[in-house]
Amino acid sequence: GIGLMIGHKQVVETCKFIPMESNKYLDLLTNKLLNSVNAINGTAGTGDSFNANSIVNNRLYEKLGYKYAISGGRDDLIHIWLLPLPEFRPHRPPLPSLNPQGLLVLTLNEHSSWVRSIDFHPNGEIFSTCSDDKSIKIWNFRKLSKLSKIIDHVDQDNNNSNKENLKLINDLSDFHSIDNLKSHNGFVNCIQFAPPVIGFHKLLEENEKQGDKDLIESQANGEQKTSSSSNDKMDEKMKLLKKRKLLEQSIRCFFVSGSTDNTVKIWV
Repeated sequence: GIGLMIGHKQVVETCKFIPMESNKYLDLLTNKLLNSVNAINGTAGTGDSFNANSIVNNRLYEKLGYKYAISGGRDDLIHIWLLPLPEFRPHRPPLPSLNPQGLLVLTLNEHSSWVRSIDFHPNGEIFSTCSDDKSIKIWNFRKLSKLSKIIDHVDQDNNNSNKENLKLINDLSDFHSIDNLKSHNGFVNCIQFAPPVIGFHKLLEENEKQGDKDLIESQANGEQKTSSSSNDKMDEKMKLLKKRKLLEQSIRCFFVSGSTDNTVKIWV
């Protein structure tokens, strides 16, 4: 393996990569968490200092395809991790980094029994978890902004020792689910959000519109279209924004769950 996440005290039942669309919510919290740990280490004289921004904003995560992962286990806990970056090599498989240990960013502890499954809404903002406690919990990453304020408060509190501050940061539990669904009469084993429906004709129509626009602009300028690397990056960002807008227009807000009570339920 090229990474290792250690934190669960029992068997891990489920784990997933977190969609890149969720990064904008997690990055702020992770950056502040790293800066807090960095400040505590520096004050304690450990010498373990680092640049938090360079870690969180490392462009190699785009090459990796994911930045965070989430896991749930028989210890009733859900952990969110910042993935360690491997050592990329041209034309060869990546190698583990010198420190392959992932960073535990957040722990969710609202379930009272084994966590069985986790799934993300296509917009990257909402995710759901299900458990042997017969419940389905809905979470919203937008609520993480409150945790960021708590970290700021801990950083400004000079009454606690470094060790106490670090424990407060690691034990943050003010991120709560926004809904608790209890309709199943048995263990809830699986959940899944409906994927977005983007028809082929819609994609073709969007591509044709963009192609016509580029042709018109090229003819109006009377010259062959050229672009610098900065323009290329801007074009890529614009294409990404258009894809996200198309995705948002195609999202269906419902999900399905299955249970040991021999039922499958669809939720809206």
